[in-house]
Amino acid sequence: MRSLLIPTTTLALLAVPLQSAAAADTPTRRIQPDVPWALALDDALSKPLAEQRYRPHVGATESADAQALAELGEPPLPALSYEPSPAVVYVAMDGITLQPECSPGNSSHSAQRCTSLIQQEVSFPAFGDGAATEYQQLLSYFEPFDVVFTTEPPPEFQPYTLAVIGGSSSLIGAQSCGRSSVACDGLKRNEVSITFTETEGCQTVAEVAAQGIAHNWGLENSDYPTDLLYEFYNDGFRIFVDGCVNLSHDEGEVAHCGDVHQMLCPAGGGEQQNSYQELMGVVGPRSPDVVPPQIVSTFPPNGAEVGTDEDFTITAKIEDNSRMVGVRWTWLKGMPQELGSFTRCTNEVCDEDFNPGPSFVPGDIQWNFIAFSQPPVGEYEFLVEVIDAYGNLDAQTLSFEVVEATESSADGGVDDGGTDDDSGTGGETSDGSAGTSADDSGTSGSDAGQGLGFESGTSSSCRVGQPRWTPALGLGLMTLGLGCLRRRARS
Repeated sequence: MRSLLIPTTTLALLAVPLQSAAAADTPTRRIQPDVPWALALDDALSKPLAEQRYRPHVGATESADAQALAELGEPPLPALSYEPSPAVVYVAMDGITLQPECSPGNSSHSAQRCTSLIQQEVSFPAFGDGAATEYQQLLSYFEPFDVVFTTEPPPEFQPYTLAVIGGSSSLIGAQSCGRSSVACDGLKRNEVSITFTETEGCQTVAEVAAQGIAHNWGLENSDYPTDLLYEFYNDGFRIFVDGCVNLSHDEGEVAHCGDVHQMLCPAGGGEQQNSYQELMGVVGPRSPDVVPPQIVSTFPPNGAEVGTDEDFTITAKIEDNSRMVGVRWTWLKGMPQELGSFTRCTNEVCDEDFNPGPSFVPGDIQWNFIAFSQPPVGEYEFLVEVIDAYGNLDAQTLSFEVVEATESSADGGVDDGGTDDDSGTGGETSDGSAGTSADDSGTSGSDAGQGLGFESGTSSSCRVGQPRWTPALGLGLMTLGLGCLRRRARS
C-alpha cells in the first residue's frame, strides 16, 4: 500500500546500459521486412502495468473493481502502491483544436489532441479578457501540491494533463460549464478536461477548471459546499478539503473510484473522499525541482567503432531525482532508406513507445532504443533527450562507426577508442559532475535545440536551459470525471 502522506524520496532513474550483445531476453522484431539488422524492442515498457490492464472511460465505472480483478486472477490495482510523483498541466487558453478519435486504447490523450468528450473536431477559441486572473486563481488552488502549470505546450513526449479553457458548451452540443475524463488514482497523466467560458451561468472559470483537472486524477463530485469538488455554484471560498465528505449523487451519479476513496475514508464504504489527501497521494507536496536529469552514459560509447559481426542494443543510462520524466530517442544518421524516420519515446507519440509513467520502479528500467544485429558498414548517429516535470532537461548525440569485422575486433567486441563504458557523456569534470566534451556533446542548438524547442545559441551541454514551455509553480494533483458547476436554488 502506498503512503499518501509521505513526500517522494530522492530516487534515481537508472537505465543501465547493456554491455554488448543485443538484449538476449528481450523479444525483437524487424522494423522493416527488408531490414533484418535493425530490430525494434518489445521490452514491456510500452505502458505501465496498470495502464495495460485498466482503461479509464467516461460515464462508466472504473475497471479497478477488486472482485473483477480477483476473478481474473489479478492482484489489486497497481496504482495503490506507487509513490507520489509530480504532474504537469498544460492550460490551453489561447485556442486549441481537438479530435474525437485517439489511438487505439485511449479515450483521451493530451499530446495527441484528442478526447471522447467530443463527437467531432472542435476548435475552441481563446479565453480572452480575464484569462490571466482566472489562471492565477487556478494556480492558487493547487499551491500545496507538486503540480507544474504552463500555458505553453510541453514537449509531446512529456506526459501531461490538458486543461482546455474557452468557448461555449454549444460547441459540443451540450449545456454545461465543463467536462472531463476519468482515471482513478492518477493512473494516467495525459487526460483532458474542458472548461467553457461563454456558457450562461458559469461564473467561476477557475473553480470549474480545478474541478476538471481533479476529475482527471480520480476525484469525484462531493456534497460539501466548501470543497472544490462541490458541483454547484457557491459564493464562498473553496479548497480541496482535508476531511472525509460524502460524494454527490445529485443526478444519479455513482462512485467510479470507491476503492481509492476508501483507502483514506474507510468508514465511507467508497462513498466518501478526502480530496486534499488523495491529491497529495498522487502528486505529493509542493517540491520545486531545480536538478536537471543527466544522461550518465550510452552504449555504444560515443565515438566507438563496432564490427559488422556485432549484436548489441543502443541504450542510455539516465539519472534524475524525479519519478516523472519524458524520454525520446531519434535516429539521425545511418537509417535505412525504407524507414524515412524512426523515433522511440514516452507518451505514445513516436514510432515506438515506452511510457513507464508514475508507477515504474526507478532502477529497473533500461532506456533501450533499438537493437542492431550485424549492421552494415557506415556511420550512425542518434539523439537522446530527457526532461522532467519542471522542464529541466538533458540531451546528447551518440555517434559511432560500424567497420568491417576483423579477427581482433571479433575477439574484443566494441572498440570504444580507449574510453570506459561511461565515456559517452565526456567523463566527469573536476568537481565530480558529468561533463560533456566538444567532440561528443552533440547538444548544440542544431541538435538538442531542435529536439526540445531551444533557440539557437544554447550552450553545448544543455543540462541547464529553458524549455520552450514555462512552468508556473502552482503545484499538486489526482484523477477523475467532472460535472457541471451549476447554481443551486436558494431557499
